[in-house]
Amino acid sequence: MFTPSPETIAAEKAAHLAISRTNARVSAAEAAIAAAGHALDMADEQTPELEAQLARAERALSRAQNANKQAYADLSAAGRRRDAEKNEALTIARERARIAEAEKMLEVAKAEAEARRLEHERGVAMSDAKRLEGEADQAKVNAAKVSAAARRG
Repeated sequence: MFTPSPETIAAEKAAHLAISRTNARVSAAEAAIAAAGHALDMADEQTPELEAQLARAERALSRAQNANKQAYADLSAAGRRRDAEKNEALTIARERARIAEAEKMLEVAKAEAEARRLEHERGVAMSDAKRLEGEADQAKVNAAKVSAAARRG
């Protein structure tokens, strides 16, 4: 009977082990090919649905981009409104300051006019006082004449 050498037995065992490993790899590859084929079949079946999903996603993206553009436009408009309101408030504040200054100037003018009026009245009163003083002096002179005439007479 023939007995192979230990090296041959070891080589056969190594070959069987290698074959087992490669058979497992072949089985795994066949399973992967089958899964890929199934996925390909499923993908072919799902292509219309995937295309519909892609179209919906593209429409949603377009709507989102349009909404984004509108949001930026609204932000810009709000900024312009804010600037206009700020300018209007500054204009109102300037006008109020001008009005307040004009009111102060009016009060000063009224006070000056009142002072001129009072000065005029003072002048008139002094003139009247001098006139009355003159009349009083004249009345004294007349009274002295009457008194002198009464003494003589």
